[in-house]
Amino acid sequence: MPSLLRLVWPVGARVIKYYGWLREFSRHPETYPLEMRFHHTHAFAYSLIKPFRIRFIYRGLENTVGERALFVFNHQSDFDPPVIMAVLDTPVGFLAKKKIVTFPIINHIVNATDGDYLDRNDVRQELRTIKGIGKKMAQDPNMSYVIFPEGKRSQDPLDHTMSPYKPGAFKSAYLAKADIIPCALFGTYRCLEFNRADQRVYPIQISFLPRIRYEDYKGMSTVELAQHIENLTRAEVARMRALQPSLEFYWNQPEHAREARWEIRHQAKLFERKRREQLAVERPLARQLRAKKPRSKPYVPCTYTRQDAANDRRAKAERKAERRRFIAEHEKAQKGGR
Repeated sequence: MPSLLRLVWPVGARVIKYYGWLREFSRHPETYPLEMRFHHTHAFAYSLIKPFRIRFIYRGLENTVGERALFVFNHQSDFDPPVIMAVLDTPVGFLAKKKIVTFPIINHIVNATDGDYLDRNDVRQELRTIKGIGKKMAQDPNMSYVIFPEGKRSQDPLDHTMSPYKPGAFKSAYLAKADIIPCALFGTYRCLEFNRADQRVYPIQISFLPRIRYEDYKGMSTVELAQHIENLTRAEVARMRALQPSLEFYWNQPEHAREARWEIRHQAKLFERKRREQLAVERPLARQLRAKKPRSKPYVPCTYTRQDAANDRRAKAERKAERRRFIAEHEKAQKGGR
């Protein structure tokens, strides 16, 4: 994991810089245009690339160009959403678990970008939320969404294998008649590992596979579609897993690390220049809208109850047991191979 002492000042400074308007956009999203709110959250996520020393390795980035789509990602760590938010430069909302509503900063990002919360212990609420996403995408041709159809992070701490995709997650694409972009990412888990030494650079691989048009999947059931996209993503993740050690070795050689960090700083300067141009237009408008908005209660997307907390504690214990099972099976396989 990156050194906490190294991250405290730069990350803290960025939180202070962006928090005021992030909180305003989260509490009153109806007052401000979606594009303005997304630009602010995108800038905050992008600002984390430099302190975390992230070097992106893209594949298929041209597939993201075009009309709105449902981005379908595998889920490796809690750092996935900020990475995706930094990479995508068009308005996207996230489908997050209900517990995220209690997380500072992250809940503001989800609210500000018209994201939704999913109660994994209430099947009816899950269905309503997914249908709601489909309606939002159908009503707004510029609105895309990011979903993690595994429903949870990878619990394999060694090989970071995927869990099966849940067919119900794809119902929103059918309702909106939207394109689907299968996506794969690998390496985000390294940014949050506490038991490994700090690295000079953290390479993260992101692949955007070719779009699947509505006309190509409308005749398929959600089960068939989920299995098809899962197979595509598994194959790409397997390729990334095999490549990751060599990428980490290459980009952490002193000469290559200097090159990567220079490139990261250069891209950050270019982005800041572009952001200043956006702010010259958006900030006066935002101040006008804030002055004119009627007094109203802050937007509250959902309520996190004691029962929700109890359910999450139980789910956390199950995830820990699953991780221990992966480790035990790996150790058993190693002993058997000797």
